[in-house]
Amino acid sequence: MNKLYTELQEILEVDEIDPSQVLADLEAWDSLAALSLVASVRSNFGVTLTGEDLRRAVTVGDLEKLVLSRHSPDNAN
Repeated sequence: MNKLYTELQEILEVDEIDPSQVLADLEAWDSLAALSLVASVRSNFGVTLTGEDLRRAVTVGDLEKLVLSRHSPDNAN
C-alpha cells in the first residue's frame, strides 16, 4: 500500500503519512482532497470509494484497510 500513502502525501501536500493520523486533523483534508483520493484509488487500485466510505474512515489506516479489503490484483491498473 505504499502507492496509497504516496498518493495521499501528494494530494495533501505533506512529507509523511502515518496510519494513525486522523483525517480530520490533517489541514489539507477537505472535499477536494477526498475527491482526488477517490479518483486516485479508482485509477491505481480499481477500487471505488463512496462518500459514505470516506465518512466512516477516521484514520489513514482506516482508508488503507478499506482499499485492501476491496482490492483485487485483477482489477487494478
